[in-house]
Formats: sequence, structure tokens, C-alpha cells
Amino acid sequence: MIPLFSRPGLEPVLALATSNPNKVREMAPVLRPALHPLGVDLRGLADLAVLSGEGHSAVEIAEDRATFAGNAAVKAFATARGLGLVTLGEDSGLSVDALGGEPGVRSARWSGKGTGENNRLLLEKLAGVPEPERRACFTTVAVLKVPAGPAYVSVGRAHGMIGHEPRGEHGFGYDPVFVSRDLGCTFGEAPEHEKLRVSHRSKALRALRAYLFEVFAHKDWDGVSGMIPGYEWCTGAAAGAGAPAGLMEHQTKASRLCREMAFLLVEAGYDVDVRLVSAAGLLHDIGRLVPGLRGEHDPNAAGVRPPPPPGVTPHAWLSGLWASQRGLDERLVRAVTVHGLDSLLSDDHGPSSWEERVLMLADKLVERDFVGLEARLESLARRYPDSGSLIASCRSRLCQLEENVAGAAGISIDELRRDLASCLDVVEFPAAAGVEDVEKAIAG
Repeated sequence: MIPLFSRPGLEPVLALATSNPNKVREMAPVLRPALHPLGVDLRGLADLAVLSGEGHSAVEIAEDRATFAGNAAVKAFATARGLGLVTLGEDSGLSVDALGGEPGVRSARWSGKGTGENNRLLLEKLAGVPEPERRACFTTVAVLKVPAGPAYVSVGRAHGMIGHEPRGEHGFGYDPVFVSRDLGCTFGEAPEHEKLRVSHRSKALRALRAYLFEVFAHKDWDGVSGMIPGYEWCTGAAAGAGAPAGLMEHQTKASRLCREMAFLLVEAGYDVDVRLVSAAGLLHDIGRLVPGLRGEHDPNAAGVRPPPPPGVTPHAWLSGLWASQRGLDERLVRAVTVHGLDSLLSDDHGPSSWEERVLMLADKLVERDFVGLEARLESLARRYPDSGSLIASCRSRLCQLEENVAGAAGISIDELRRDLASCLDVVEFPAAAGVEDVEKAIAG
């Protein structure tokens, strides 16, 4: 079979390693904010069988592992290898404390007689068990696998309890008997958009979706006034400028947070250019690599440059100049120019667009890992003791910015922080890694 991804005339495809239409329907809206700007199509195995003309998926998948991680990896690895497509595989299940973790990885086939009998068996086994002991957890492990390339793995969990009878007509599987701790009702009673906000599957996919910009890394775009570079261009430019590993890691992770915040705002109905914030996150500190820059602006170090205007941080000013000289979109130039703390106190250079505000906040939440505003500001104060007054003056404005982003996304600040932190909890595996490596590293 010819790998679908190599066939001319086809748009890039993300394969979902499932033939379950309920899962495809539930996963699609979570992934859409990332796939749409990338121009990537989403296909389940049933759709791919039709597209291939084979009449079947031509992929052999044996879900015989003892863990969710193992089964998810088996699906993703086998499909990516068999179809030559970037593939997202997941495995989910319900674990009940009173049953020693059952039905667990056997959730879908527990009774051997389908969904209705699974639910009947569960309620029968829990008959007479009091509510405090009916605690349960849905778990999803999701694996994003690139053919002959790396794999990215995330875990999502939803906590709750098992009710005493099925309630609701929505969802599928054990949804009618699982009472969500977040929603206070069964997943079967919850409208689809509410379940998507808190479900185990949604959490795992939200953690992974920013990585699609790295997996489909080859494309650059025409912006309003210049180029918006893709992931490959940006990381190549930073590496070519001599970015040390620490700076590369900070920019990469800031960009992931930029993308996820943009996705959340897009889902809430705001017009945010995800491609622009992705590139801005990857390039925002490149001014630190300009020859001669040593913390303070030195216009004579690498040729005479205009000094930064009041209200613009020197390295951010140089990042903007660098981007402008390369013909990048003016909105991207301004975003990297105003991402420094000085701009928060400036009437002329304060971040105003959502893209600018997202970059400002992402940069102040992450170092090499997600640390949050307070820890990040304390770290900056230790590194730059002469800027203590500036940092203190910006603290309340940054807190307000975080509150504004969370409010616009329709979630609490704690939910925003958990969502963003989960993006950086994703585990990356090298191309040579196998299913066993994923199982050893991932709980679940």
C-alpha cells in the first residue's frame, strides 16, 4: 500500500487510530483550532479506508497491552507505520476504586456484550456500595506519532463517582453512570460542549494539540504585511544565530503556551492568529543573540542601531529589528518588540492585540518548565537585581493580564494554569523508541 501522506494532490492528514465514530466526533472539535490554521485534514480509520481505495484500513492493531499507555502506543505506532501518516492514537478507560481499578484497560470489552451490558455489570458489582466508596476515574493516554520520527505522549484524567443508575442520553460508553466531579452530573446528562471542557479525552488532546505545529513544521505563510514563518524556519533561524540550549528551550515552551492560549481564545470566539503567536513565541528573545548585546543596549557593538524608545526593553527592541529586517509580518514584529516588562508600563508600547498579550503572558509563565507568574517574577528579580522596581511595578498588571485571558476563555485562572502546565507535561520520545519505552515512562 502506498503511504497516503506521500500521494500527490492530497492535503496533509492527521490520522486518528480509531474506527469508533463516537471518538472521532468527540476529538475533532478539540483538535480543530490547531488543524484549521495548519490546513491539515483529520481522518479516522474508516475514512482512511475509503480514501485509500482498499475498503479496509490495512492496519493490524492488537490492543493486548496491560496499560492505557501501551494500547495507545500500539495504535499510534502501527497506524503511522502502516499508512505513512502522522497519527494520533489514544486509549481510555474507567477505573473504580471499590473494584480494585476495574474495568481499567478492559473497559470497552469488560462484559463481552457491549456498552449496555458493561454498565449493567458495573452497577451490579457496586450494588450496596456506599457513595464514599464509589470513587472512579476516567483516564486517557494519547500518543502523537510521526512516521520514522518522534512520539509525543500526554495523559488526561477526569475524576468522579459511579451513580446508582444510568442518567442522560448524551455521550457513550460509561458516560451515563459516571458522575463528574467537575460538572456535578453524569457525562451522559452533560451537553457535549460541557463534557469537552472537563473530560479525560479532552484534557489529553489539549495537552498535545500545540505540538501539531511542530509535527507539521514545514510550512510558512503569507501574512498581512510579510511572512509568518513556521516552526521549522523559526527554530532554524534561532539555531543559526547561535541560540544556546536554554534559550531554545525557553522559546519553544513559550511558543507552546502561546498556541494553547490562542486555541482557548479561538474556541471562545475571539479572532487570534495562532500561526503568528506560534512564530512570535519562537523568536521573541532572538535579540539576545545580536552580537554585542550584554544586558544593556549597545548601539556600537554590531553597527549603529537606533536606541530603543522609552517603554521598550532593549533585547525585545533588537528582536523586533531582527524580525523587521527579514521581512516578517509587522504584527509579529510588534509582538516581539513589546513583550518585555517595560512595555507593560508604556502608553505607546503596551501590548494591545490578543497576540501581543498572549506572548507577554506566556513569556512570564515559563522558564525551562511552567513555573507560573510569581515564581517567574522572583527568578527575574534574582537575575536582574537592578530591575527590582520595574518587576514590582509590573506584578499587578501581569496578574490582571492573566485574569483577562482566563476570563476571555471562559475559565478560571486555576483552570488556565492547569491547562497550560499540562502542555509542558507532554513526554517526547525519540524515533527509535518503541511501545515498551512508552509503557515504562508513562503512568496509566
